[in-house]
Amino acid sequence: MLVSAGSPGSLTPACPAFITAGDPMRSIVRAALTVILSAFAAVLALPGTVQAAGTIPSHLSVGVNNPTCVGCTASATVSLWFDDYADPAGSVIHIQRTFGGEVTQLPDLTLTGSDWFYDYPQAEGTYEYLFTFDGDDTHAPAQSTGTITAQRQASYTAMNVWASSRKTLSAYAYLAPCHLNCVLVIMAGNAKGTTWEVARFTVPENGGSTPTFSFASKGVTQVYATYAGDDWYLPAQSPIYGV
Repeated sequence: MLVSAGSPGSLTPACPAFITAGDPMRSIVRAALTVILSAFAAVLALPGTVQAAGTIPSHLSVGVNNPTCVGCTASATVSLWFDDYADPAGSVIHIQRTFGGEVTQLPDLTLTGSDWFYDYPQAEGTYEYLFTFDGDDTHAPAQSTGTITAQRQASYTAMNVWASSRKTLSAYAYLAPCHLNCVLVIMAGNAKGTTWEVARFTVPENGGSTPTFSFASKGVTQVYATYAGDDWYLPAQSPIYGV
């Protein structure tokens, strides 16, 4: 690149040495070089043009709240600071999540000074997060990682059983909470250890009670309710009620 003598790094064009001061070509060449260098500067200023980041060290820290529950809000604090003590407000953090081998780019986080990241795990397992600061004109890039384990929550089921006649038992059961599978199965058993299903109900999402139901009491020595669990909640069984 031709630059003015005595101005290292300047974009002021200089003419080749073989063009003398009085040569008409001098002004033509200088004008052409000015146009070329102006176009080059305009390209560098275009949005999205990749430019080298600065060299002052940057530090990115992520503090995750771990573990969390499936269907709950996962959270983490995000902090960025620089060795020159510059204010990180306005800096953009890119966030990438990996779960089950699938990589998802999450929305960017623009720092304000007291910053939290939130996610909403919908399945049980381990979620890995990569937080990246690309750097700026002054500060170097930085990265940090965080891992959050999402676990299914416990659910609860119970029953109330009574003899409504000499040959009939009546009962109702309760389940909470539940998500996609809210089926409560009522089981009966006899003295020989044989068990069988006597009723099955779907309660409202998040849980609820079954209607009162009745069944034959002959041979029945115990009754209990079972819940198979679902994507958010663990299996559960009520206490066994002897009759």
